[in-house]
Amino acid sequence: MDLGLVGRRALVGGGGSGIGGGIATVLAAEGARVALIGRTEDRVREAAERLGGVAVVGGAAESLSAIAAGAKNKLDLTMGVVYGSCIQIALFVAPVLVLLSRMIAPEPLDLSFSRLELGVLLLAVLIGGSVGNDGKGNWFKGVQLLTVYATIALLLYFVPA
Repeated sequence: MDLGLVGRRALVGGGGSGIGGGIATVLAAEGARVALIGRTEDRVREAAERLGGVAVVGGAAESLSAIAAGAKNKLDLTMGVVYGSCIQIALFVAPVLVLLSRMIAPEPLDLSFSRLELGVLLLAVLIGGSVGNDGKGNWFKGVQLLTVYATIALLLYFVPA
């Protein structure tokens, strides 16, 4: 079957095994350049080797370790992992996506934010810093952070940027 995918790019979530692995195999067989995302780095590496490529994208192991550390009330370790993930996204992933959008996307992305989005970002940083400042966590702080998240989501959904 010819799907006309030769030279096209595909990003497959859950590509390490299961349905995502099957989809990645079919796309690679059709000639697409496949990028895989998976839960564990080992599965992604195995799938990439099976498809004849090199694994670049890892998994969510750091998020799982942050959840485990949070369950053991080790807030310093949890916040270190969370801050590291945020810094990685801000300094690496976002600029790479902007550059890749020039080649892949129908219209290029830019990193220009409205005043509302910048204000919400500043507010989220201030609230996150004040909640994690004392080094202790409890269920009420979690509820507060979830409420802030829901409020920001509703604000950005209903207010035009």
